[in-house]
Amino acid sequence: MRISQIYLVLYNALQACGWAAVLGAILYGVLQKGRPEQLYNSAGFLTKLVQGASLLETLHAAVGLVPSSPLMSLMQWMGRSNVFFLILEPNPQVRMSWWSVLMMGTWAAAEVIRYPQYMLSTALGERCPHWLTWLRYTMFIPLYPVGVVAEMGLMVAALPYLAASKPYSLELPNAYNWAFSYHRFIQIVLALYPFLWWQLYSALLRSRSKKLTQVGRGRGRRREEEGYPGEGGREGKETKEYGARHDVQPPPPPARGSRGQRNTTQRTVVADSSDGGCGVGGCGGCVRAFVLSRNCK
Repeated sequence: MRISQIYLVLYNALQACGWAAVLGAILYGVLQKGRPEQLYNSAGFLTKLVQGASLLETLHAAVGLVPSSPLMSLMQWMGRSNVFFLILEPNPQVRMSWWSVLMMGTWAAAEVIRYPQYMLSTALGERCPHWLTWLRYTMFIPLYPVGVVAEMGLMVAALPYLAASKPYSLELPNAYNWAFSYHRFIQIVLALYPFLWWQLYSALLRSRSKKLTQVGRGRGRRREEEGYPGEGGREGKETKEYGARHDVQPPPPPARGSRGQRNTTQRTVVADSSDGGCGVGGCGGCVRAFVLSRNCK
């Protein structure tokens, strides 16, 4: 394993542990019937750590460590970080909203699947468990929209605070002769969010179809190599062993010709199986002899 692979395995393992701790803290708080601000106090610090560290994924894509788009990775990080670091973190009133709990919970639920799958894919390649890959490329279908709705709900809840306190804003007059309203910026983001979200979501859906198709083909090759039914698999081996034990020799391959020649070969195999009038080993023997004739074509 290369140094870059070892690094990615460790990075994904740490992120998986961090998000698992976030999810555990939120679930424990919900079971204890805690208030949203209490749940934030228990899970917010860990969320800051793992979400801040995820900016490294943009660097991973930019330098070619992972086959991802740096732009898409950066867009996802900026979307989350804007809501968490610039709106939720500095505003105690917004933390009292259940939107904050729903947002962190859906983020954590998605990441405790995504990061372990990345870790095992890096370490094991095609040997990564199929069920984990399926979860990775399926659970985002319900979780991603729920997370986006929670982010939008949190931004809507923060609009009065942003209008009153005017954070991150620049008003005229100033030396630059240029104004910026963060409150207005969030309103524009809310209007564009569904369109920006759909671009990312549709890209993930296309990636899901491609990935699951590749995994299915790779799994079929591994099953054949391990002796499962298929060409050269367990069924063919059992048929050859059965024929050897009962002294049934496969007929020579028929010459290229009409369909009638192939049918004659099939009848010949069954006819040579004279054991109780029902073929080799009874009725099951007829089926095995027929399978043998099919494999020998």
